[in-house]
Amino acid sequence: MRPVEVTHIGSLTTTGNSTPKSMGNIVVPRTGLVVVTAFVMGSSSARLTGISIGGSAATLEAYNTALTIKRGIGWRQVAAAGTLDVTISLSGSNGSNTLWHISAFLLENLKDTTPYLVSLPANFASNTTASVTLSSVKKGSFVAFGVGTSGTKTYSWSTATPVSSASESSNTAGYAYKAAAASGTHTETASWSGAATGAVIAAAWR
Repeated sequence: MRPVEVTHIGSLTTTGNSTPKSMGNIVVPRTGLVVVTAFVMGSSSARLTGISIGGSAATLEAYNTALTIKRGIGWRQVAAAGTLDVTISLSGSNGSNTLWHISAFLLENLKDTTPYLVSLPANFASNTTASVTLSSVKKGSFVAFGVGTSGTKTYSWSTATPVSSASESSNTAGYAYKAAAASGTHTETASWSGAATGAVIAAAWR
């Protein structure tokens, strides 16, 4: 089977307290599976409860219980190319010192639209690295990674290709992906300077 074909189709950033929040538009060049990775950060605890792509609800993965760092991965099969709005919903207000940041991918040549591996929502204490491990990754898979931390940070990734990051004075979020070159257990580590608390997410498709 051929590897999954991956196109990074954009990243969007905004701020604010209210929910739902329209992030703006992404341009989808062809039919396929659109995957949106999302971090929403602010002083209030809440859950990320929904990701809408082009006005239709995406299936939500890797979302968290009520925390100040809200995150999740949404996916939706898109039947036609076009310009689509992405809207994020929370269970409550986001508070102050806010950051909403997403990154979107178009996946083609998939065996299944449902991710076959999803990391459990994982938080980490004050540190300068964060790792996520996925077991039984299949060769040729697309694996999406996301990290969100306190403070203004610049991330580096151990093997994944970074696609975006965004910061405000109290928080940073960033995303990366990789095409699995071999089957087996894959561990990805994000690194930065200066200790920070935060969370990581990951999911894999084939």
